[in-house]
Amino acid sequence: MPARRKKSSHFRFFSLRLVFVFILICTVILSWELYRSWKERIWTLDTRFTVVAATADPTIYSYSPKSGKIIVIKISEKTQVDVAGEYGKWLAGSLWELGWQEGKKGELLRYSLQNSLGLPIDGWIDKDGVSLFEGRGLGFVSAFSKAITSRGIKTNLDFFDRLNVLIATSKVGIGDRRRIDLETQGVLKRITLADGEEGLEIVPDQARVAFEPLRDDTVFAESKRVVVINSSDKSGLASEVGRILSTLGTRVVGTQTNKDVVENCVLRGLKSDLETVTAKKVAEVFGCDLEEKEPLSPTDFEIILGENFAKNY
Repeated sequence: MPARRKKSSHFRFFSLRLVFVFILICTVILSWELYRSWKERIWTLDTRFTVVAATADPTIYSYSPKSGKIIVIKISEKTQVDVAGEYGKWLAGSLWELGWQEGKKGELLRYSLQNSLGLPIDGWIDKDGVSLFEGRGLGFVSAFSKAITSRGIKTNLDFFDRLNVLIATSKVGIGDRRRIDLETQGVLKRITLADGEEGLEIVPDQARVAFEPLRDDTVFAESKRVVVINSSDKSGLASEVGRILSTLGTRVVGTQTNKDVVENCVLRGLKSDLETVTAKKVAEVFGCDLEEKEPLSPTDFEIILGENFAKNY
């Protein structure tokens, strides 16, 4: 009997050690995943956050932490847009499926609407992801739980992005949700499509006026000057990017053409300028690398656009 009790005691001790090691490993893995998610999050909370949802008519949600309001914009599926990546003209309602067919996921929808509308867009979600922006009165525990259960949503938003969106937007009442009708604002005009059906197309000059309320107040307050340099063979690229930068809230003081050796996109500036909200926001919106170097122009930043950027833009 004593020997049997001794064996049983050793077995329980060994089992407890296994359980402890298992819990420790799970804790380390979970901590690492949370840390990685925190580091890779898109939204830093102090800037406007704009996301496009792949609903039948693509829907843009833009939340301002300064005003605590959400602006909602629907783009008719029949809107003809120039597709990023040299795919030609497609209807807005087809961009989500095209992006997944071409291995570009939701980035094709995001960049195509960003470029066509001149509106900086941070992220993309599938049609089920609209629930992130339509919650009401969620507490931290409810938001945390929903952020976990929303992992099945197709999106470039990580766990902390989803959690922060849920916490912030669930506090926004109906009165603080504004819709912009693009056709009423003159941003969209009716046309006859190639197949003879009625459709719409974007009027860039009207878009510039209509999207003034979507300026990022934090970026605007920093009042950083930017020169856009086109280092690719694509004509007019600097002006197109400059239009988005202006909507974002930066001061675009000039555009240039210069054959700088850049493959994709580089944001050049002094260290103190590259640490600003503006630099981080611009780099995120356009996918630019940061280069700590004094700009050649009398400005705070130079954003240099290379050939690969032009091909994917």
